[in-house]
Amino acid sequence: MGKRLLVVNPLGTNLYDLQTLELLAPVVSRDTDLVVRSLGDGVPKTAYLPITSLFYNQLIQSIADAQREGFDAAAIAAEKDQAYACGKDMPALP
Repeated sequence: MGKRLLVVNPLGTNLYDLQTLELLAPVVSRDTDLVVRSLGDGVPKTAYLPITSLFYNQLIQSIADAQREGFDAAAIAAEKDQAYACGKDMPALP
């Protein structure tokens, strides 16, 4: 059985979701179910990363949801993200 990997784009738009999926699909194993999601409600609908206070809670919630949904791992698609430290400390998901 393959692994499930969630990649979270910390934006309020799905503008980069397909592009992220196309970039990562060739580098994961064939039996990996790769899912790319953006944040939703409460995050500005912009292609730019908003200030942390506008997406922090939604980002942490998306990692918690991934754990409940049975993902084996979750990644945040951002070069520098202040919520990363908190998200990586959540148990059960690398």
